Amino acid sequence: MKSLDKNLAAAVKAVAKRHPNSPPTSTASLEFRDVRHQVSGTELSSTVDRLISMLSTPGPDSSGAEAAGLVRALLSIGYTATAAEYFNFSVGRLQEMNLWEVLPLIPNAACFDKWLKIAKKPVREILNELLSQPRRAYDTAAADWLCSRADAKSLAPVLDLIISRQPRPKHLPSWHEVIVTGLKKDKKGMLLRALIATAADVSTGTKTLVEVITSNRQLFKSMPEALTLILTHKQACQPAVNFVTLLLDPTLIPDCDQRETTSAILARLGTGILLAERRSQEADVVLEFIRKTSRQLRSITKGETSQSRTWVLENLHVEERQPDGRLCVNLQGARHIALAFEKVDQGFPPKEILSVTARHLGLLTIGRRDEVVAYDPLLHDDTEDGLVPGDTVVILEPGLAYNNEAVLRAKVKKNKGDSNV
Repeated sequence: MKSLDKNLAAAVKAVAKRHPNSPPTSTASLEFRDVRHQVSGTELSSTVDRLISMLSTPGPDSSGAEAAGLVRALLSIGYTATAAEYFNFSVGRLQEMNLWEVLPLIPNAACFDKWLKIAKKPVREILNELLSQPRRAYDTAAADWLCSRADAKSLAPVLDLIISRQPRPKHLPSWHEVIVTGLKKDKKGMLLRALIATAADVSTGTKTLVEVITSNRQLFKSMPEALTLILTHKQACQPAVNFVTLLLDPTLIPDCDQRETTSAILARLGTGILLAERRSQEADVVLEFIRKTSRQLRSITKGETSQSRTWVLENLHVEERQPDGRLCVNLQGARHIALAFEKVDQGFPPKEILSVTARHLGLLTIGRRDEVVAYDPLLHDDTEDGLVPGDTVVILEPGLAYNNEAVLRAKVKKNKGDSNV
């Protein structure tokens, strides 16, 4: 059906370009010859004949009601592209309709723009009228238009419907597509900021927004620029921190290729914040998150070759670089290390010596041998591959953590007694 809609729309466009005022019937019929043949004997044939007739009728003498009826008929059968081309062709016949009469007939935001221009409607007045009835606007192309035109602060009622996944008429883009299209045009990050704020007030709203963005690779890769603008803006956006931590959560990154993309995004966001002239408290929190996440990404990525693909984040590891050759331990820690050397000379088991020394230096063990726990890729090293977060696993070798961060992950394998096996 989409291919036929495309062909029909092309025929309408060709007629409109050749005869913008009053195309002869023979010319219109010629443009539609191939399409007319394809639909011969089907229910669509009467609609195509009607379309040819309307395109062959002089514009000023044709009825606006007839044009509106044909647009409505095309939308009802899902021929959105054809409806859009015919709407643009007939917009002069529809200019006298009021806003709420014409909105159900408008196929997309571009057509709405054209109607506003032809009808000479004051944009500010139209904005206020649409925002006064968000549900009615959401069920029309006005919502798509608002997301690219209106002040993002005033969009909350419409964005609430989008984030809540409310269904729309079939001929309109879905709530998911409205977000994607709007954010791709959101050069200043204003729509993203409004979406983040709205999502924070909707149950599972932030998760919904993250799912939409991560499902579109191009959109996901464009996030650093918009987020930098939001995090360094003079007006704070506190929900942005939670959004960033969920968007770039290392536990949700399944493979090395995606980790490489995520590490690059983290680096672009981090350097963007560092180069900005203004720094907010939220920006500082996100910078610390980036530093921690970069370490975690390297920790859960196996092999030197794969780990090297996160090299772009190394310049953010400020806490790992000790100036002027200073020690990474204090005097008391140095004494514990010296004591370990003495224990080696006395013949104590090396592993026992290391365990005691690690404990004295502030390292804590992660798990106990044979302990059954839920798999966490930040704490556990999957020795068999194939585990997903939450799987029941058994610890083969305990790990080590410092300040609640794993420096040596515990080795684990799938628990054979798990009922899900």
